[in-house]
Amino acid sequence: MPKETCRDSRVGGLIGYAEAYNDDYDADAFLVVQNSYASGEVWGNAGVGGLIGHLETGDNNDRERATLKNNFASGFVTFANAPAYSGGFIGNNDESDDPVTSENNYYDSSGSDGCVYEGEELDNCNAIDEEADTSYFKSNSTNAPFNNSGTINDWDFTNTWDTKTDDYPILRASIEADPETDPVTSSSLTSAEDATPIVLAQTGCSAFGTSSSSKESSFQVQDPAYSYPVGFASFVLTGCGSTATVTASFTGDFDLSKITLRKYNSVTNTYTTLTTANSSLVLTKTTLQGKPAVQAVYQITDGGILDQDSITGQITDPVGIGQLVVGAPNTGLGRL
Repeated sequence: MPKETCRDSRVGGLIGYAEAYNDDYDADAFLVVQNSYASGEVWGNAGVGGLIGHLETGDNNDRERATLKNNFASGFVTFANAPAYSGGFIGNNDESDDPVTSENNYYDSSGSDGCVYEGEELDNCNAIDEEADTSYFKSNSTNAPFNNSGTINDWDFTNTWDTKTDDYPILRASIEADPETDPVTSSSLTSAEDATPIVLAQTGCSAFGTSSSSKESSFQVQDPAYSYPVGFASFVLTGCGSTATVTASFTGDFDLSKITLRKYNSVTNTYTTLTTANSSLVLTKTTLQGKPAVQAVYQITDGGILDQDSITGQITDPVGIGQLVVGAPNTGLGRL
């Protein structure tokens, strides 16, 4: 953010005044500030905070709550008059009944009077001296809070955030891609079966034309030999050479000895097992957003047996993690 020159009260680098408010006290009111940061200087008279100027929850009602998670404020906090309600993270935290949950928050301690100047202190609000370590939040995705102190990585630098050289992170959505010079090499989906993340990446083609997730039950023919706990990821690659390398990551704590990657062909209504022989398939354990996952890396040739369409330069390939059904045959029905 640019430098904030306001001389009023309740001034924050990101939010001036934030309140979880429940008018009739007959329902829960939630305020969530997550995966955000402010980097500019903040000036004001009172209630001045690096991220939030004034936070209000509770009001003797524990159904008004706030969650602050994975945020940082790196700006210098100053005040126009006497020190009043000026904190590196929050100026005034006016809470009651302990309704604020704080996880993995950081602030610049070199220009502030602590995480919270007035009111209730926050758990897991960590001081960083930006004067001593000016690059702490810059040019990396490994320092806390980005790595979430080694636990769940909610700062997703694969799909949501990107690093910048000698600067703070940037949202990938704010980066305008030039389709002629910046090919679309990845796509993020949500499983149609259990709403978990699926991430696709490719090399060898210009871009993902389309991508989607689907349940096996939506196909015209179901597979009696395998079940598909996270469904299928369907995609079309365009501008392809002869062969593309695809990396498909599916969320789930799977036993690699009991799964394989399977392809569904909606033209022939058949299922095919991908192998090292027909696709150079390699299955490994990985994580997606801090959760166990399986990564499948394989190759598919334009016009080959695994390419569903007959269009030169385009590859169509619905794939999913298959688990062998106990007692069911794994041959027949056009399967390889």
